[in-house]
Amino acid sequence: MARFGMGKDTDDIADPILLDEDWYTFEILEDPETKKNATMRENPADPKAGYNIVIPVATVSDLPEENGRKWTVYLPMPKPEDEETFSKRGMSIYDEKMQRIVDFALAFQGQVSGEEVIINKGGRGMMRVLQVIDKGTGAIINDLDTFGEYKPAE
Repeated sequence: MARFGMGKDTDDIADPILLDEDWYTFEILEDPETKKNATMRENPADPKAGYNIVIPVATVSDLPEENGRKWTVYLPMPKPEDEETFSKRGMSIYDEKMQRIVDFALAFQGQVSGEEVIINKGGRGMMRVLQVIDKGTGAIINDLDTFGEYKPAE
């Protein structure tokens, strides 16, 4: 048997404090990387297989209960076959993915020039935090509106 002292009574475990649905400032914690999405890892032949730009971020706030909350932003990379598929808005999926990456980079102090987009560690920008229902537990949790818009940090 193993016994562990926790430093406080287990009846005193506090419930999570959700962030309100609103715009929050985030900082990029590490240089972004390109990684295979889950479908690419499991079945590379699937049309949904591809790569994401993976960006670890955390909230920046003067309020201790809001500061330092960590998330990961996944921005899908365009692939050649996306040029032939169009969204309900009438834009190619390739261009929609590319536009989302450009918008994120510009809002988070990155650079865009020709075919190149630069996203750096330490860049700050704003995203909306949402309250959504966790599909696994049914609990209300916070999530990022990564497919919405991005704003420069105020």
